[in-house]
Amino acid sequence: MSNYENPDKLEQIFGHLVDKYESLSSDASLEELSSLATQITEVTNNYNSSITEEGQVDPSKKIMVSLGYSNDSENEDPEYVYKSDSGFDLRSSEGIIIKPKEVELVSTGLSFDIPRGFEIQVRSRSGLAVKKNLFVLNSPGTVDQGYIGEVKVILANFSNEEVVIEKGDRIAQACLCPVVTGEFVDFLQNNKNKKTERGSSGFGSTGNN
Repeated sequence: MSNYENPDKLEQIFGHLVDKYESLSSDASLEELSSLATQITEVTNNYNSSITEEGQVDPSKKIMVSLGYSNDSENEDPEYVYKSDSGFDLRSSEGIIIKPKEVELVSTGLSFDIPRGFEIQVRSRSGLAVKKNLFVLNSPGTVDQGYIGEVKVILANFSNEEVVIEKGDRIAQACLCPVVTGEFVDFLQNNKNKKTERGSSGFGSTGNN
């Protein structure tokens, strides 16, 4: 890939050209100004051509993330319904009844090989929350990068009626999210003398509304 095809390089070149343009003396020749303006226009056009009409990076230049998985259930494999979705559905691999005000651990039959620097967050499905008062109790539940076992969902029934979960029912959604893991963090003893604008002000410190 040449510098004129790499958006990051194009930004660097553009910045260099602008700095050069601004540093020209007031008595610079028309030829110098014209040449520099032409170069700036060329770089700008090349940069814009690497961006689609929707303002998104060209798909050929996107960095894709591979999420390995194993499906030991009878359910269909995980997938995003729409490419713009943040999460994909988790389905129950068993039939189960959740009694009112009780909590059950529901199997999905799925396990994942989560890439370095990511975690899976398990969240409630809005439809179940609104229609059946069924929530992922620890939402968002965390599936760490190093966990390779089956993903199970902690479902809580906050309604006054039994909720029947059938095999294959969508019970939660999973989001693959970037995260700073322990290998990148050094704990430093807190500096008690550190001063900030907010200080130790906590709950309600910015007002009641």
